[in-house]
Amino acid sequence: MSNEAGLADGWQSAPSLPYRVQEIYPTVFNNHIVVAGGLSPDVGSSGIGVSDRVVVFSLEEQSWNEGPTLPEPRHHPMLVVVNDRLFSFGGFTLGENGAWHNSRDVLELIINHTSENSDKLSHGEWVKIAEMPTPLAETLSAVNDNKVHLVSGRTPIDQTRNNQWIDHTDVNYHFIFDPETLIWAEGVSVPTARNSACSVTTQNRLHTIAGRTVAGGNLASHEVYHFADGSWHSLAPLPQAQGGLACAAVNNDIYVFGGEFFDNGGGVYAQIWKYNIATDTWSEMGKAPKPRHGLGALAVGDQIYVIGGALEAGGNQTSNAMTVYSPLDSNYH
Repeated sequence: MSNEAGLADGWQSAPSLPYRVQEIYPTVFNNHIVVAGGLSPDVGSSGIGVSDRVVVFSLEEQSWNEGPTLPEPRHHPMLVVVNDRLFSFGGFTLGENGAWHNSRDVLELIINHTSENSDKLSHGEWVKIAEMPTPLAETLSAVNDNKVHLVSGRTPIDQTRNNQWIDHTDVNYHFIFDPETLIWAEGVSVPTARNSACSVTTQNRLHTIAGRTVAGGNLASHEVYHFADGSWHSLAPLPQAQGGLACAAVNNDIYVFGGEFFDNGGGVYAQIWKYNIATDTWSEMGKAPKPRHGLGALAVGDQIYVIGGALEAGGNQTSNAMTVYSPLDSNYH
């Protein structure tokens, strides 16, 4: 990584992704950052297409490699790691009449551990192991007690339409998946139905932040789920309503990046927000050098990798940028 000229306080550049991509939910798996699918202008001959690519970034070697492709192209697949197993939940696939076919698929990356190749992540296969109770995408995830929690998101309005963005509605679902038994259970519903929010799990609690609704636009809502007693509580809202954002936690502070808006000509939010859990307060930490929406944010130690996304609202200016934010090195700290 380098302190590239033009990057703002606390930021460093990192190796760019092998392809331009937005609408991703990356994760850290076996000391690698994994990015799967997404919307990319590098797919097809024109416009923006749906990708089946999976790329993995070695945190040790600081380099990208190709991983096993998804069984079919999809955007918004939710990647989740549980006990050294990597799963992908839902997302949108290509339907008969559009690129927004909401999926019920639960996939697992089965790795060939006998491979002599040192990069074992590149020699696996994605296998469908289960289905969600309903098609669900643009949801939020958490892992607690070796189970996966999925909260909020969008699902088809009815069974007759499932191809276009407008075919889906916001939900307050809370599903709990046991990877050992492949059985689903229902948890306490999230208070606010929404999509395209961000979430962080810290101190045995799941924070759900901002997002948007199909009909009403961006939200600032901030709600927390206590795993200990299964209760939801409202906290200080994000100072600005933002959808399509990403967040991560360092030292029990939550940092929020990006998102998009469509009024007044549209745009991307540049502000970096910090939430202090102890005081239930927000503060602005300056502006990102390359603000995006539809991006990913992953905490690795005391740094946050900010991955992909688009520099303009919607499908324009999709980026392959990966930048690294170090909150402790920022003058705003």
